[in-house]
Amino acid sequence: MKTDLASTVHPLGSAPPPPAIPEVVQVAPPAIPIVTTKPVPVPQSVGSQLRDFHLSRDLALFARVLRRAPGGRRVMAIFVGAIVVTIANMVGQVWLNDWNGQFFDALAHKELSGFLGLLWTFLIIIAVLLSLTVAQTFLQERLKLRLREWIARHLLVAWLKPMRIYQLSFAGAYGRNPDQRLQEDTRLLGDFTADLGCGLVYSLLQIIAFVGVLWALSAQVAFDVAGYHIAIPGYMVWCAIAYAAIGSGLTFLVGRPLIALNAERYAREAEFRFALVRVNESGESIALHGGEEDEHRHLDGSLAAVIDTMRRISSSLAHLTWITAGTGWLSLVVPTGGRRSTGSRASARCSTTCRRWRKAPK
Repeated sequence: MKTDLASTVHPLGSAPPPPAIPEVVQVAPPAIPIVTTKPVPVPQSVGSQLRDFHLSRDLALFARVLRRAPGGRRVMAIFVGAIVVTIANMVGQVWLNDWNGQFFDALAHKELSGFLGLLWTFLIIIAVLLSLTVAQTFLQERLKLRLREWIARHLLVAWLKPMRIYQLSFAGAYGRNPDQRLQEDTRLLGDFTADLGCGLVYSLLQIIAFVGVLWALSAQVAFDVAGYHIAIPGYMVWCAIAYAAIGSGLTFLVGRPLIALNAERYAREAEFRFALVRVNESGESIALHGGEEDEHRHLDGSLAAVIDTMRRISSSLAHLTWITAGTGWLSLVVPTGGRRSTGSRASARCSTTCRRWRKAPK
């Protein structure tokens, strides 16, 4: 029986129909439109705002965000509580200052009954001041905690807006390593803001509390210059203000470059951490392709940037130490001009006040 070749062989030029593949799901086109890879321009004003320091503008921006963002009222409540405790602490410091004068007067006059009574008063003052100091420390640390929480939550909402993560990859240095900034920079911003804010309030209250004490202790100094009689009332107050202004001004001028250097250091540290995490997560592919040498060169470059920034910071800190240490030692001899007319106790108080007013919060 012959086999019909026509029934088995297909004509030349034709191909058998493709076999049907059951249960093949056709993939629909993506719902998200394709976005061009054109870099997102960053306004120059934004970059300049990040680089330049303007206290009033930054405080206004911070207060505006603080009012609108969730959790801002809690931060403000803790800050107000810290101010109240600081005011009470200043009242206790003035009380301790008055007790100090009475105590040494009792020792000079050898009054035993007054000496014993002042010892009991000292125990009460110390108990009150210790409680206030503990409360002030607790509120300041809680302020750091709430500030970091508030800032981090606010930035997370802004970071996870639609297409924001993708666009930041084309923003250059402005949008580099946002994950590292959310972790490290929020902690530093919360800590430094709480320390600076509480330190400024504490220093301002010290000026208000002790300026009256210094004014009362410093008698009117009088001297003759070229035949003219010149009298300066409360000269210790003016000496303390001049000393604090000169020391703070020199510290600001010499230490100003540290602001940009520290910001650069934190950025370099973030890049180095990101590079280490990337190598750790890509360890298998690096080993398979033999890319250890390339990764080593990349990590070595990131580490070199960190070390170079730290080297410049160390040089700036050395220059700043000339000012801070020098003005600190000068406070030992600046008030000695008042010993002849007001006594050693007033001069020692002037020395302490000078150091307090000059000391800037870190």
